[in-house]
Amino acid sequence: FSPRPLDELRGLLRLIFLFTFIIEACGALILLLHWSQYYDLSRALYLSIFHSISAFCNAGFSLFPDSLVRFHDSYTVGLTIAFLIVLGGIGFPAANEMVEVVKKKVKGGRAKVSLHSRLVLITTLILIVGGAVILYGIEYNDALDHYSVPGGILTALFQAVTARTAGFNTVDIASLTNASL
Repeated sequence: FSPRPLDELRGLLRLIFLFTFIIEACGALILLLHWSQYYDLSRALYLSIFHSISAFCNAGFSLFPDSLVRFHDSYTVGLTIAFLIVLGGIGFPAANEMVEVVKKKVKGGRAKVSLHSRLVLITTLILIVGGAVILYGIEYNDALDHYSVPGGILTALFQAVTARTAGFNTVDIASLTNASL
C-alpha cells in the first residue's frame, strides 16, 4: 500500500471486508444448497460456512476425516471450493481490478488490465491448467483409475488448484504415485 489518508484507508478496508464477506457468503450458499441434501439444515449450514471461509482463506481445513475425498465427483463442491481458493489466492487488488474491468465493459467502455493483474491471472491459469493436465496424465491409470473420466478431470483440476496453497484433497494422497507427489 502506498501512503494514503486515513479516510481512504478506512474505505479500502471496508471494501476488502465487503468483498470477502460477499464471496464467502456466495460460496457458503452454494455449498449449503448441496449439503442440505445430505445433512440436516443446521449441520449443512455449519459445514458450508466453515468450508467456504477455509477455502477463501486458503487454510485447507476440512471437517470431514477424508478432507473432501467423498465429494471427488461433485462438481458443486469441487468447483465452488476451487473458485473460492483461487479468488482468495489471487488477492484483493487483482480481484477488485477484474470487477472494475467487468463494470467498464458492461457500460461499453474500455478497460486496461494492469501488469500486476495480468501476471497474477496468467500465472494462476498456467499453474492450474498445467498442473491438472500433468496430474491427470500421471494418475489416470493409478490414483484416478477408478474415477470416471469427468470425475478424474475434476479431481485433477481441484488438486491443481488446492496444491498451491490450500491443502484440501479430493483424492487419497497416499494413493498418488511418486511422480505426482
